[in-house]
Amino acid sequence: MRSRTESNQSNSTFYQSLVVPFEHPVTSLSISPLGTEVVLAAKRGLYILNLESPFDEPKILQHFSKWEVADVIWNPHPNRSNWIASTSNQKALIWDITSGSNNHIKCILTKHLRAVSDIHWSPFHSDILATCSYDSYVHVWDLRLRSDRPAHSFSAWQVGASQVKFNRMNEFILASSHDTDVHVWDIRKGSTPQTLLTAHATKIYGIDWSRRHECELVTCSQDQQVKLWDTKEKQCKTVISTTSPVWRARFTPFGNGIVTMPQRKDNNLYLWNLDYPSVPMHIFSGHSDTPTEFVWR
Repeated sequence: MRSRTESNQSNSTFYQSLVVPFEHPVTSLSISPLGTEVVLAAKRGLYILNLESPFDEPKILQHFSKWEVADVIWNPHPNRSNWIASTSNQKALIWDITSGSNNHIKCILTKHLRAVSDIHWSPFHSDILATCSYDSYVHVWDLRLRSDRPAHSFSAWQVGASQVKFNRMNEFILASSHDTDVHVWDIRKGSTPQTLLTAHATKIYGIDWSRRHECELVTCSQDQQVKLWDTKEKQCKTVISTTSPVWRARFTPFGNGIVTMPQRKDNNLYLWNLDYPSVPMHIFSGHSDTPTEFVWR
């Protein structure tokens, strides 16, 4: 006779490999704090899919704009699990998915002058969001105070920003990528970057902070390389060479690994052990076209 725990495990999709058809092109996705739902970004708006009933019709949040939803991120804090941030050209939208009205948009952040290229919730504070844009600015918004202007702003002046990420171990530190460079900012110390790294020979596509070490940052680039940096010493510790431009590289939530996602020419994702980075440890295959995003459940 099976225990209740064994029965729940066998019934949960957490322990299954599934292919879920979706008829709309997806630009991005993000997962809820409890890992039970994902939000898919598409041209018409946001689609919320229950991972325990993945073949049911998703909940749709209409996006009444000519601009498609380019990026989306679910608030990672349980006390704000009803908040989702998305981008729409020069704007960042905060959605309240439990709102009783037909309009689920809680507020719109509008200070960027060009398209918003990335958004990231603070791992420490559920009401703080960072945005960056091709206007070169990084804005940090404290939604407890006001939504009409950012609490902090930083700029690389001449070069647009492609990514922004909060440090996972220090609430005051965030990093942004600008063409081939990475700027590390301390929100307590004004508008001058704490660290400047010229990380790659061509444009940086993705950055991610370590889950274990405060000063470790991974970058990936059009130059087909992934690099692990010590931001305190300004040194590159590890280089992974791939066969195509790398769109995203992120630390695993366990062990000393990263997962990479190519930008084009390759439909697979790759798991790497940073202690033995010469060949991937595992290849995730199955897509018939280039993936646009991945998350850990």
